[in-house]
Amino acid sequence: MYKAGDKIGLWTVVREASQRNLLRYWLCERQCGSRREVYQGSLRKGVSVSCGCLPKSKPTLKLEGETFGRWTVLKEAGKRNNNARYWLCQCGCGTVREVCQSSLRDGQSPSCGCITKDRMSNHGLYKKKEFKVWSGILNRCNNKTHKSYENYGGRGIKVCDRWANSFSEFIKDMGFRPGKNFDIDRIDNDGDYEPKNCRWVRRSSNLQNKRTKSATGYKGVNLRESGSFVAVIGVNKKALYLGSFASAEEAAETYDKAAIKYYGSQAWLNFPENRKAYLC
Repeated sequence: MYKAGDKIGLWTVVREASQRNLLRYWLCERQCGSRREVYQGSLRKGVSVSCGCLPKSKPTLKLEGETFGRWTVLKEAGKRNNNARYWLCQCGCGTVREVCQSSLRDGQSPSCGCITKDRMSNHGLYKKKEFKVWSGILNRCNNKTHKSYENYGGRGIKVCDRWANSFSEFIKDMGFRPGKNFDIDRIDNDGDYEPKNCRWVRRSSNLQNKRTKSATGYKGVNLRESGSFVAVIGVNKKALYLGSFASAEEAAETYDKAAIKYYGSQAWLNFPENRKAYLC
């Protein structure tokens, strides 16, 4: 089948070697100089292309555009000492620097150093709850591995540049929480984290301002087996029955009016276009 000098992959056939258990082998030579008896079937199917001297290639990561902490990856910068791969990155403060791939991925380098400076300049404010709130919104919007990313960054919700680059600017705009039971809330649940769309609200109000809807397509509206629609709203951790209605729309409007009553003018509504009418 083969003759001396035939090229199969990176092997060069020298001569037929022997048969073992009725299997034919060929003595082959690699460019590196090594010789080995190779099974004929492995040569024919391309299973054996070398003696093993070829370096094993690793899949190349594509990190362009990815965000790690305050770093945004611009392009690959090549390899350095110890075969470490580096990427050209831009920090949220504007600094451009080459950063080691492993430092990006394991979180050792979250910024050019401005995070530490920001923390120091705020005299320990990073230990407060507000810093955890700020870190939380950055993670939910930027970190694809965060458990809530799908409901925030995955929906296109972003953090404004002013806040994304500085905790101190976040505090200047939002101030400190009025009390321990206050959370940050977006007035427009589909809007970004930015000064005009955020406020501190009581945790109960924040829970009301969720976009969770029932099978009817309206928040606070459930369908009974009888075919009627029931409106219910949560107040002080209790379900408050609002009545039974012939249509889902009527039940949803009743829920909206109750939401305004119990949670204020910025409550989440099924029909936000009717907000002004409900307030009259």
